[in-house]
Amino acid sequence: MKSNSYLRYLLSDNSSLKKYYKKQTAVSLKDVKRSILLKVRERGYSVPDHYYRLGTEFSFLGIDELSELFTIGLPKLADEYLEIRERQIFVKGEQMNEWQLLLPQIPPLLLVTMKIWKESEPIDDDAVNFAYRYLLPSVKNTAIPSAYLPEMETLREENHGFDDLHIHLNGAVETDLAWHDFLRYPEVVYQDINKAYRNDKVKEQLEQLTDISTPIEFYHLFNIAGRIREWLFQKVTNGKDIFNSESFDNLLSKLVEMRDTYKEHPIKSILGYDASPLILEGLLYIKILDYLAMHSHDKAVAGLFHYYLLILGVCNKLLVQQTDAFGFEQFQKYTSNNFREFSEQTYPQRFLQLAGNDLRNVRHIEGRFSPKTSINDNATIINKIVEGHNRLRQSQNTVGISHTTSLSLIAHFIKKSEQSKGNIRFSELRKDLDQRTEALIALMNTNSSYAKFVTGADAAASEFDTPPEVFAPSFRRLRKNGIRHFTYHAGEDFFHILSGLRAIYEAIEFLGLQAGDRIGHATAAGVDVRIWKQNIGDRIWMHIEDYLDDLVFAYHLIAVMKENDLLPLLPKIALRIEELSSKIYPSKYSVSELIEAWSLRKENPILLNSENPSSSEQICLYYHSEEGRKKGKEICIVDAYEIFGEKELDCLQKIILKMMHQKQIVIETLPTSNVIIGHHHDFSTYHLYNWYKWSKEGIMIPSIVVGTDDAGIFATNIYNEYCHIYCMLVFNKGLSPYEAMEYIELLFHNAKVYVFR
Repeated sequence: MKSNSYLRYLLSDNSSLKKYYKKQTAVSLKDVKRSILLKVRERGYSVPDHYYRLGTEFSFLGIDELSELFTIGLPKLADEYLEIRERQIFVKGEQMNEWQLLLPQIPPLLLVTMKIWKESEPIDDDAVNFAYRYLLPSVKNTAIPSAYLPEMETLREENHGFDDLHIHLNGAVETDLAWHDFLRYPEVVYQDINKAYRNDKVKEQLEQLTDISTPIEFYHLFNIAGRIREWLFQKVTNGKDIFNSESFDNLLSKLVEMRDTYKEHPIKSILGYDASPLILEGLLYIKILDYLAMHSHDKAVAGLFHYYLLILGVCNKLLVQQTDAFGFEQFQKYTSNNFREFSEQTYPQRFLQLAGNDLRNVRHIEGRFSPKTSINDNATIINKIVEGHNRLRQSQNTVGISHTTSLSLIAHFIKKSEQSKGNIRFSELRKDLDQRTEALIALMNTNSSYAKFVTGADAAASEFDTPPEVFAPSFRRLRKNGIRHFTYHAGEDFFHILSGLRAIYEAIEFLGLQAGDRIGHATAAGVDVRIWKQNIGDRIWMHIEDYLDDLVFAYHLIAVMKENDLLPLLPKIALRIEELSSKIYPSKYSVSELIEAWSLRKENPILLNSENPSSSEQICLYYHSEEGRKKGKEICIVDAYEIFGEKELDCLQKIILKMMHQKQIVIETLPTSNVIIGHHHDFSTYHLYNWYKWSKEGIMIPSIVVGTDDAGIFATNIYNEYCHIYCMLVFNKGLSPYEAMEYIELLFHNAKVYVFR
């Protein structure tokens, strides 16, 4: 159930941040109400203002001072989602799915702390004991709480955690840990962000999500936040205004003008220098809340705490994918903006975070890393990862965990947009892949301890950038040289559902995937066709060559699988293929020749016979030529249901799933990632349920395993991802706990079977 409180958007208030930072003037409670009303209205223009106005009144009920946003408003929001059991914070089971969609707006530590503050005894003078009793159980390694679900707790304890079979080790650090680095190392973080700012899509993201136009402004905000933190600490603990400000506006001016930097967390003076960043920040929040509860009229403390949290909020927008940032292109902006770059230089904290506060979340991590172009560089990155993993195992041994987390690594090659000219598509990327492939093979041939961790290969990043055919020679070479397991990101994002299904098919056929190999995401084979159509509309812009390839693939699939319900469509598909191919190719070719040429793309294009080419080779040569590329990239408008309607697309999805089932190709499903990136607005339409339902109806569904994808960008961990599946099945779809656990235990079993050993 979604919260009715508009205060979920309190930290997304760009207008108030702009007023504090650029205008250097106070923000009133009235200003906040107006800003949040307008923020909510952005998400639903079809609803009249009078509804939103009453919603605003309800959300601010009992709040008469700015300070009460933090002592009354946010604690109420925390109460809706969180509960305490034996001094540990949990998410209410029925709210788990919706809680996940709140985290892009508010980092979890703030609401976790609000709940602790409201329910715990006062700090008094013993802050160390308070931190140990109330904060440590909930925020030792991670601020992301889990749902309390007895069935899931039992499964985790009996099996010593869950297996995460799809996690990128970059993009994993959570917001509340990165925030500590932003304030401690502002110059370094600024330099990383400034490098990323050369990327036009990163500029797009800043303009889309914030009113902060340049990286230097983030540098200023990091320093301002550090000064605010120091000022708040001194004020709420010692009653001192360390900047001797004459007024609040004067204080805001000083925060910008002064050159003093405060990089160390002031709570270290109380808890010591080895304390967790999450506990340091949590204790600061509680001290501020204690002060505001007793001094509700102190506009300076309330205003600066508001300012501080707004800076945190704008950073969270650029660290955690927002719920309205649909599609892989939006996701890729998060991987490119470098906000995590410094925080992810080392790995120990990341592994502790993923394992959870009691270090029992994860049994096995199949981490993905990008392979380098030399043996030494590969050895260096693997060594760093292994050192981080060893730190986790040492910590687990220290607390008496005998079954410590195991690790394997998947080398994932990166898809990149076309940069090449000449008569071979992606010639530069192909050369780069050759280098990385040879370096990885060379490492594997050393039989070093580093090589033993590498158990598989993958290719990741935007499907719009690079098709599977480009990776085919590298994958085949790796298989011949000892890599036994392969996976590939496919069918995650697409123009047309046909395009997504084609990507899955091409990955399997072109890359030579075998029994036990996997496809990451495969969303196109599960998403509800009606929901996809509602999201994209009746007509789609596409490149002519992409739609032609989609139809060639569909014709081939229907003919090979002999699907009776779709066989009558073949003449209509053939006519459309003939029409589109005439716009690209200088000669007329039959459908069978076009299918043969499409299948030939998996071969190295250098090996094509240009002296005396067959008709399929002629088509391939023209496909790679500059003229062929130019014609193929012309844009056309396609009706979403032009040839295949809802029923027919649904049938094609099931054909692909049947093929995967027969070939024993496994699907990696990533709940939060798939919901946020895909054609969903919440977990209620998460396509895993379609696969579950279809299997109950007798449809052949391949085995499915679960992963987290990018744990930081989606603010999750593997235990929570399994909890999301359980909560979706029980609280949304109405399954009994027994039925839900029966399916989850099947997913859990699949992970044991299909892990890349």
